[in-house]
Amino acid sequence: MNLLQKLTSLTGLALIGLFFSPQALAQDGEPFRTRTFDVSSSAEFSAETSGSSVKVTGTGGDQIVVRMYAKDKNGDDYLSADEVNENLGDYTLRMEHSGNEVELVFKRKNSVGWNWGDQKMRVYFEVEVPEQTETTFRTSGGSISLDGVSGDHDIGTSGGSVSISRGEGDIYARSSGGSFALSDFSGDIEVKTSGGSVSMDGLDGDIEVYTSGGSVKMSDVSGSIGAYTSGGSIRAELVDITDDLEFKSSGGGITVAVPSTAGLDLDLRGGRVAFDMVNFNGKVEKDRVEGEMNGGGHSLTMQSSGGRLKLEYTE
Repeated sequence: MNLLQKLTSLTGLALIGLFFSPQALAQDGEPFRTRTFDVSSSAEFSAETSGSSVKVTGTGGDQIVVRMYAKDKNGDDYLSADEVNENLGDYTLRMEHSGNEVELVFKRKNSVGWNWGDQKMRVYFEVEVPEQTETTFRTSGGSISLDGVSGDHDIGTSGGSVSISRGEGDIYARSSGGSFALSDFSGDIEVKTSGGSVSMDGLDGDIEVYTSGGSVKMSDVSGSIGAYTSGGSIRAELVDITDDLEFKSSGGGITVAVPSTAGLDLDLRGGRVAFDMVNFNGKVEKDRVEGEMNGGGHSLTMQSSGGRLKLEYTE
């Protein structure tokens, strides 16, 4: 049972007002409303939103702080409390707290067939959580940002971009088209997107990336790595080879850079393979390389149905 389902079944939830007092005036740059919840140093936070961005930052302390901001439909000017309250009737808004769990829900009512261009205001949330916090997101349209939050993260979005930095734990993230940017994170990571690009920097762990068309770019990554795209290109810079590596594209090119001293079992197949042989023993053809580099070791598989493959060296 995921966090959203657990929260639904919990009793004694504290329901925070659906409509905010007109006395809570929103100043430029100031949140329209702030809610603070006491939790332990190991907490759980979930968000279910439509069209709203959520930015979550890990901090010291034992509280989850949720700040709500509202701007006009173009995202230019902050709205007054009266203007926000005038439009809140079109939305379902909940902030619920039980024990160490906090749930945020902000969704447009009767959203079937809703035209995003009809929205009268843009709402986004900034959230502070303990550094050790598990998160769950279900969003449509808005972006998601996590910074300095360690724990397991379960992310599902139908189009917004996802940014995750500075932490450790397991990540399972999927998007119908949004891009992903992950940096300085360690743990088991699985990312799936129907078309957005994926950028990874400073990651360590078991990493799997699937995209139906976007490009994949990796730098300073280590661990067990698999990257698969139906058409986009792949570029990976590997600083330390600690496990098997696999890169596959249905049509795009693949470039992988490895330390020249790495021991690898190579299986490279594509439209054309570019490879400067260093201590290599095996078979070399224009569209295929198979054999051992530096006596062999972990496997490196690079395959493209028609794209160019290139194996480079980081040193």
